[in-house]
Amino acid sequence: MEPEYCMIRSVRRTLGLLAGGVLMVVSACTETVTPADPSELAAVSATELSGTVGLQVSPAPSVIVRDERGQPLQGVPVRFAVTSGGGTIVGEAAETDSSGVAAVISWRLGRATGVNTLTATVGDLPPVTFTARAIAGWPVTMSRIAGDGQTVIARTPVSVRPAVLLRDVDGNRVSGATVMFEGEGVMGASQITGEDGIATVGGWAPPRVGPARLDVRSGFLFNSFSAIARTGPPAALTKVAGDMQSAPAGTAVARRPEVLVRDAALNLVPGVSVVFAVETGGGTVVNGSQTSNASGASSPSTWILGTVGPQSLSATVSGLPPVVFTATATVPP
Repeated sequence: MEPEYCMIRSVRRTLGLLAGGVLMVVSACTETVTPADPSELAAVSATELSGTVGLQVSPAPSVIVRDERGQPLQGVPVRFAVTSGGGTIVGEAAETDSSGVAAVISWRLGRATGVNTLTATVGDLPPVTFTARAIAGWPVTMSRIAGDGQTVIARTPVSVRPAVLLRDVDGNRVSGATVMFEGEGVMGASQITGEDGIATVGGWAPPRVGPARLDVRSGFLFNSFSAIARTGPPAALTKVAGDMQSAPAGTAVARRPEVLVRDAALNLVPGVSVVFAVETGGGTVVNGSQTSNASGASSPSTWILGTVGPQSLSATVSGLPPVVFTATATVPP
Protein backbone atom coordinates (compact mmCIF):
# COMPACT_ATOMS: atom_id res chain seq x y z
CA MET A 1 0.00 0.00 0.00
CA GLU A 2 1.21 3.49 -0.74
CA PRO A 3 1.82 5.62 2.42
CA GLU A 4 -0.87 8.18 3.13
CA TYR A 5 -0.08 11.85 3.39
CA CYS A 6 1.40 12.40 6.77
CA MET A 7 -0.04 14.77 9.30
CA ILE A 8 2.35 17.54 10.30
CA ARG A 9 2.68 18.39 13.92
CA SER A 10 4.69 21.47 14.63
CA VAL A 11 6.58 21.75 17.74
CA ARG A 12 8.12 25.09 18.50
CA ARG A 13 10.70 25.49 21.02
CA THR A 14 12.65 28.59 21.71
CA LEU A 15 16.23 27.63 21.47
CA GLY A 16 17.46 31.13 22.08
CA LEU A 17 18.36 33.92 19.87
CA LEU A 18 20.94 33.02 17.34
CA ALA A 19 22.82 35.33 15.18
CA GLY A 20 20.41 37.45 13.21
CA GLY A 21 17.53 36.72 15.64
CA VAL A 22 16.58 33.43 13.90
CA LEU A 23 14.01 31.23 15.62
CA MET A 24 14.48 27.44 14.89
CA VAL A 25 11.30 25.46 14.29
CA VAL A 26 11.32 21.62 14.72
CA SER A 27 8.53 19.64 12.97
CA ALA A 28 7.55 15.90 13.31
CA CYS A 29 5.74 13.74 10.69
CA THR A 30 4.02 10.30 11.30
CA GLU A 31 2.94 7.68 8.65
CA THR A 32 -0.27 5.52 9.02
CA VAL A 33 -0.21 2.06 7.21
CA THR A 34 -3.46 0.20 6.31
CA PRO A 35 -3.31 -3.60 7.08
CA ALA A 36 -3.08 -5.93 3.97
CA ASP A 37 -6.18 -7.83 2.80
CA PRO A 38 -6.28 -11.70 2.40
CA SER A 39 -5.74 -12.62 -1.26
CA GLU A 40 -5.16 -16.37 -1.18
CA LEU A 41 -6.51 -19.34 0.80
CA ALA A 42 -4.71 -22.66 0.25
CA ALA A 43 -4.52 -26.10 1.88
CA VAL A 44 -1.53 -26.97 4.02
CA SER A 45 -2.49 -30.55 4.92
CA ALA A 46 -3.60 -33.24 2.46
CA THR A 47 -7.02 -32.68 0.90
CA GLU A 48 -7.66 -36.38 0.11
CA LEU A 49 -8.01 -38.47 3.27
CA SER A 50 -9.51 -41.72 4.51
CA GLY A 51 -10.55 -43.02 7.89
CA THR A 52 -12.86 -45.29 9.82
CA VAL A 53 -16.49 -44.30 10.23
CA GLY A 54 -17.11 -42.37 13.46
CA LEU A 55 -13.41 -41.74 14.11
CA GLN A 56 -11.13 -38.73 13.68
CA VAL A 57 -9.09 -38.29 10.52
CA SER A 58 -5.39 -37.54 10.60
CA PRO A 59 -3.90 -35.11 9.97
CA ALA A 60 -6.48 -32.49 10.93
CA PRO A 61 -7.23 -30.19 7.95
CA SER A 62 -5.25 -26.94 7.92
CA VAL A 63 -4.99 -23.96 5.56
CA ILE A 64 -2.77 -20.93 5.03
CA VAL A 65 -3.81 -17.34 4.27
CA ARG A 66 -1.57 -15.00 2.23
CA ASP A 67 -1.75 -11.44 1.00
CA GLU A 68 -1.35 -10.30 -2.60
CA ARG A 69 2.41 -10.39 -2.25
CA GLY A 70 2.31 -14.03 -1.10
CA GLN A 71 3.12 -13.16 2.49
CA PRO A 72 1.35 -15.11 5.28
CA LEU A 73 -1.14 -13.13 7.32
CA GLN A 74 -1.67 -13.49 11.03
CA GLY A 75 -4.96 -13.05 12.86
CA VAL A 76 -7.28 -13.80 9.91
CA PRO A 77 -10.55 -15.55 10.89
CA VAL A 78 -11.08 -18.92 9.12
CA ARG A 79 -14.36 -20.80 9.17
CA PHE A 80 -14.42 -24.64 8.93
CA ALA A 81 -17.69 -26.48 8.21
CA VAL A 82 -18.79 -30.07 7.45
CA THR A 83 -20.54 -30.06 4.07
CA SER A 84 -21.34 -33.76 3.56
CA GLY A 85 -21.10 -37.13 5.29
CA GLY A 86 -22.64 -36.18 8.62
CA GLY A 87 -19.39 -35.84 10.55
CA THR A 88 -18.56 -33.36 13.28
CA ILE A 89 -15.71 -30.95 13.95
CA VAL A 90 -14.17 -29.25 16.95
CA GLY A 91 -12.76 -25.78 16.33
CA GLU A 92 -14.97 -24.59 13.49
CA ALA A 93 -13.90 -20.97 14.08
CA ALA A 94 -10.12 -20.58 13.90
CA GLU A 95 -7.60 -17.78 13.40
CA THR A 96 -4.33 -17.85 11.53
CA ASP A 97 -1.13 -17.95 13.56
CA SER A 98 2.13 -16.09 12.93
CA SER A 99 2.80 -18.44 10.00
CA GLY A 100 -0.57 -17.64 8.46
CA VAL A 101 -1.85 -21.15 9.24
CA ALA A 102 -5.20 -22.12 10.78
CA ALA A 103 -6.35 -25.67 11.53
CA VAL A 104 -9.48 -27.39 12.75
CA ILE A 105 -8.92 -29.04 16.14
CA SER A 106 -10.48 -32.37 15.02
CA TRP A 107 -12.70 -33.80 12.30
CA ARG A 108 -14.71 -36.91 13.17
CA LEU A 109 -16.27 -38.73 10.21
CA GLY A 110 -19.94 -39.70 9.96
CA ARG A 111 -21.28 -43.15 10.88
CA ALA A 112 -21.92 -44.30 7.29
CA THR A 113 -19.37 -45.37 4.72
CA GLY A 114 -18.80 -43.06 1.78
CA VAL A 115 -17.52 -39.56 1.08
CA ASN A 116 -17.24 -36.88 3.77
CA THR A 117 -16.32 -33.28 2.94
CA LEU A 118 -15.12 -30.30 4.99
CA THR A 119 -14.65 -26.73 3.71
CA ALA A 120 -12.51 -23.87 4.97
CA THR A 121 -13.59 -20.32 4.05
CA VAL A 122 -12.20 -16.81 4.44
CA GLY A 123 -14.46 -13.98 3.33
CA ASP A 124 -15.16 -14.06 -0.39
CA LEU A 125 -12.10 -16.10 -1.30
CA PRO A 126 -12.66 -19.46 -3.04
CA PRO A 127 -13.08 -22.09 -0.31
CA VAL A 128 -10.73 -25.03 0.22
CA THR A 129 -12.42 -28.45 0.32
CA PHE A 130 -11.08 -31.52 2.15
CA THR A 131 -12.46 -34.94 1.17
CA ALA A 132 -12.30 -38.06 3.35
CA ARG A 133 -13.46 -41.55 2.41
CA ALA A 134 -15.11 -43.21 5.41
CA ILE A 135 -14.57 -46.97 5.53
CA ALA A 136 -16.39 -49.51 7.69
CA GLY A 137 -15.11 -50.50 11.11
CA TRP A 138 -14.44 -54.01 12.43
CA PRO A 139 -17.07 -56.61 11.51
CA VAL A 140 -19.36 -57.47 14.39
CA THR A 141 -22.06 -59.51 12.61
CA MET A 142 -21.98 -62.29 10.01
CA SER A 143 -25.20 -63.34 8.31
CA ARG A 144 -26.02 -66.03 5.76
CA ILE A 145 -27.38 -64.52 2.56
CA ALA A 146 -27.35 -67.42 0.09
CA GLY A 147 -26.84 -71.16 -0.20
CA ASP A 148 -28.28 -72.58 3.02
CA GLY A 149 -30.54 -75.65 3.23
CA GLN A 150 -29.90 -77.03 -0.26
CA THR A 151 -30.37 -80.58 -1.51
CA VAL A 152 -27.62 -81.82 -3.79
CA ILE A 153 -26.34 -85.00 -5.37
CA ALA A 154 -23.36 -86.18 -3.32
CA ARG A 155 -19.96 -85.33 -4.85
CA THR A 156 -21.43 -82.62 -7.06
CA PRO A 157 -21.25 -78.86 -6.32
CA VAL A 158 -24.30 -77.15 -4.83
CA SER A 159 -26.14 -74.96 -7.32
CA VAL A 160 -26.02 -71.88 -5.05
CA ARG A 161 -22.63 -71.25 -3.47
CA PRO A 162 -22.92 -70.33 0.23
CA ALA A 163 -22.26 -66.64 0.92
CA VAL A 164 -22.09 -64.46 4.04
CA LEU A 165 -22.39 -60.73 4.66
CA LEU A 166 -20.25 -58.90 7.24
CA ARG A 167 -21.33 -55.62 8.87
CA ASP A 168 -19.78 -53.29 11.45
CA VAL A 169 -21.45 -51.91 14.58
CA ASP A 170 -23.23 -49.24 12.53
CA GLY A 171 -24.54 -51.73 9.99
CA ASN A 172 -22.02 -50.77 7.29
CA ARG A 173 -20.87 -53.52 4.94
CA VAL A 174 -17.26 -54.47 5.70
CA SER A 175 -14.92 -54.99 2.77
CA GLY A 176 -11.48 -56.59 2.81
CA ALA A 177 -12.22 -59.04 5.66
CA THR A 178 -10.87 -62.62 5.49
CA VAL A 179 -13.52 -65.34 5.68
CA MET A 180 -12.76 -69.07 6.03
CA PHE A 181 -15.18 -71.78 4.85
CA GLU A 182 -14.55 -75.15 6.51
CA GLY A 183 -16.07 -78.53 5.66
CA GLU A 184 -15.77 -81.63 3.50
CA GLY A 185 -15.84 -80.98 -0.22
CA VAL A 186 -14.94 -77.28 0.05
CA MET A 187 -13.23 -75.52 -2.86
CA GLY A 188 -11.80 -72.01 -2.48
CA ALA A 189 -12.04 -72.04 1.32
CA SER A 190 -10.33 -68.68 1.98
CA GLN A 191 -12.21 -65.66 0.65
CA ILE A 192 -12.11 -61.85 1.06
CA THR A 193 -15.25 -59.73 1.38
CA GLY A 194 -15.80 -57.36 -1.55
CA GLU A 195 -17.01 -53.76 -1.52
CA ASP A 196 -20.49 -55.15 -0.85
CA GLY A 197 -19.25 -56.89 2.31
CA ILE A 198 -20.00 -60.34 0.86
CA ALA A 199 -17.74 -63.40 0.75
CA THR A 200 -18.75 -66.45 -1.30
CA VAL A 201 -17.17 -69.89 -1.07
CA GLY A 202 -15.43 -71.09 -4.22
CA GLY A 203 -17.53 -74.25 -4.29
CA TRP A 204 -19.01 -76.95 -2.08
CA ALA A 205 -19.58 -80.58 -3.08
CA PRO A 206 -20.58 -82.72 -0.06
CA PRO A 207 -18.84 -86.06 -0.64
CA ARG A 208 -21.16 -88.40 1.24
CA VAL A 209 -24.84 -89.15 1.14
CA GLY A 210 -26.70 -87.66 4.10
CA PRO A 211 -26.60 -84.40 6.09
CA ALA A 212 -23.67 -82.07 5.33
CA ARG A 213 -22.38 -79.00 7.15
CA LEU A 214 -20.19 -76.04 6.15
CA ASP A 215 -18.73 -73.83 8.90
CA VAL A 216 -17.77 -70.19 8.30
CA ARG A 217 -15.37 -68.11 10.41
CA SER A 218 -14.07 -64.55 10.34
CA GLY A 219 -12.15 -63.48 13.42
CA PHE A 220 -14.42 -64.20 16.37
CA LEU A 221 -17.53 -64.44 14.14
CA PHE A 222 -19.05 -67.82 13.27
CA ASN A 223 -21.89 -69.20 11.19
CA SER A 224 -22.75 -72.43 9.38
CA PHE A 225 -24.64 -73.81 6.40
CA SER A 226 -26.42 -77.15 6.05
CA ALA A 227 -27.28 -79.31 3.07
CA ILE A 228 -28.68 -82.74 2.31
CA ALA A 229 -26.62 -84.87 -0.05
CA ARG A 230 -28.47 -87.63 -1.89
CA THR A 231 -27.81 -90.03 -4.73
CA GLY A 232 -28.73 -89.30 -8.30
CA PRO A 233 -30.59 -91.61 -10.68
CA PRO A 234 -28.86 -94.86 -11.70
CA ALA A 235 -26.20 -94.21 -14.33
CA ALA A 236 -23.97 -97.29 -14.23
CA LEU A 237 -24.29 -101.01 -13.49
CA THR A 238 -21.10 -102.97 -12.84
CA LYS A 239 -20.24 -106.60 -12.01
CA VAL A 240 -18.67 -107.17 -8.61
CA ALA A 241 -18.44 -110.96 -8.24
CA GLY A 242 -19.72 -114.28 -9.58
CA ASP A 243 -18.53 -114.10 -13.19
CA MET A 244 -16.75 -116.89 -15.13
CA GLN A 245 -17.51 -119.70 -12.67
CA SER A 246 -17.94 -123.44 -13.26
CA ALA A 247 -20.03 -126.07 -11.54
CA PRO A 248 -21.54 -129.45 -12.39
CA ALA A 249 -24.66 -129.24 -14.53
CA GLY A 250 -27.80 -128.94 -12.41
CA THR A 251 -25.99 -127.43 -9.42
CA ALA A 252 -25.62 -123.89 -8.12
CA VAL A 253 -22.51 -121.82 -8.65
CA ALA A 254 -20.36 -121.27 -5.57
CA ARG A 255 -20.56 -117.46 -5.66
CA ARG A 256 -23.79 -115.67 -6.37
CA PRO A 257 -23.53 -113.08 -9.15
CA GLU A 258 -23.42 -109.54 -7.68
CA VAL A 259 -23.70 -106.07 -9.21
CA LEU A 260 -23.33 -102.48 -7.99
CA VAL A 261 -25.60 -99.62 -9.01
CA ARG A 262 -24.01 -96.13 -9.20
CA ASP A 263 -25.15 -92.65 -10.20
CA ALA A 264 -23.30 -90.25 -12.50
CA ALA A 265 -21.14 -89.04 -9.58
CA LEU A 266 -20.23 -92.67 -8.77
CA ASN A 267 -22.32 -92.70 -5.61
CA LEU A 268 -23.73 -96.13 -4.74
CA VAL A 269 -27.48 -96.03 -5.27
CA PRO A 270 -29.81 -98.03 -2.99
CA GLY A 271 -33.42 -99.02 -3.69
CA VAL A 272 -33.00 -99.70 -7.42
CA SER A 273 -34.83 -102.61 -9.04
CA VAL A 274 -32.42 -105.15 -10.59
CA VAL A 275 -33.62 -108.16 -12.61
CA PHE A 276 -31.41 -111.26 -13.00
CA ALA A 277 -32.42 -113.61 -15.82
CA VAL A 278 -30.93 -116.74 -17.46
CA GLU A 279 -29.93 -116.02 -21.05
CA THR A 280 -28.41 -119.30 -22.25
CA GLY A 281 -27.70 -122.80 -20.91
CA GLY A 282 -31.15 -123.61 -19.61
CA GLY A 283 -30.35 -123.00 -15.98
CA THR A 284 -32.47 -121.42 -13.28
CA VAL A 285 -32.12 -118.20 -11.25
CA VAL A 286 -33.73 -118.15 -7.82
CA ASN A 287 -35.24 -114.84 -6.66
CA GLY A 288 -34.04 -112.99 -9.70
CA SER A 289 -35.98 -109.77 -8.98
CA GLN A 290 -34.00 -107.82 -6.41
CA THR A 291 -33.55 -104.29 -5.06
CA SER A 292 -30.12 -102.77 -4.46
CA ASN A 293 -29.28 -102.51 -0.78
CA ALA A 294 -27.90 -99.54 1.18
CA SER A 295 -24.50 -100.19 -0.39
CA GLY A 296 -25.95 -100.20 -3.91
CA ALA A 297 -25.34 -103.97 -4.24
CA SER A 298 -27.74 -106.58 -5.58
CA SER A 299 -27.63 -110.36 -6.24
CA PRO A 300 -30.10 -113.26 -6.74
CA SER A 301 -30.48 -116.00 -4.14
CA THR A 302 -28.61 -118.44 -6.41
CA TRP A 303 -27.89 -119.43 -10.00
CA ILE A 304 -28.37 -123.14 -10.87
CA LEU A 305 -26.64 -124.13 -14.08
CA GLY A 306 -28.43 -126.01 -16.85
CA THR A 307 -27.08 -128.54 -19.32
CA VAL A 308 -23.40 -129.23 -19.82
CA GLY A 309 -21.71 -126.35 -21.62
CA PRO A 310 -21.61 -122.55 -21.62
CA GLN A 311 -24.10 -120.65 -19.49
CA SER A 312 -25.03 -116.94 -19.27
CA LEU A 313 -27.01 -114.76 -16.90
CA SER A 314 -27.95 -111.08 -17.36
CA ALA A 315 -28.50 -108.36 -14.76
CA THR A 316 -30.69 -105.45 -15.89
CA VAL A 317 -31.61 -102.01 -14.53
CA SER A 318 -34.20 -100.04 -16.45
CA GLY A 319 -32.59 -97.50 -18.75
CA LEU A 320 -29.09 -98.99 -18.50
CA PRO A 321 -27.24 -101.56 -20.64
CA PRO A 322 -27.38 -105.02 -19.00
CA VAL A 323 -24.31 -106.80 -17.70
CA VAL A 324 -23.78 -110.48 -18.46
CA PHE A 325 -22.26 -113.19 -16.26
CA THR A 326 -20.87 -116.38 -17.81
CA ALA A 327 -20.34 -119.86 -16.41
CA THR A 328 -19.53 -123.38 -17.58
CA ALA A 329 -21.66 -126.38 -16.64
CA THR A 330 -19.44 -129.46 -16.32
CA VAL A 331 -20.35 -133.13 -16.44
CA PRO A 332 -21.62 -134.24 -13.05
CA PRO A 333 -19.33 -136.64 -11.21
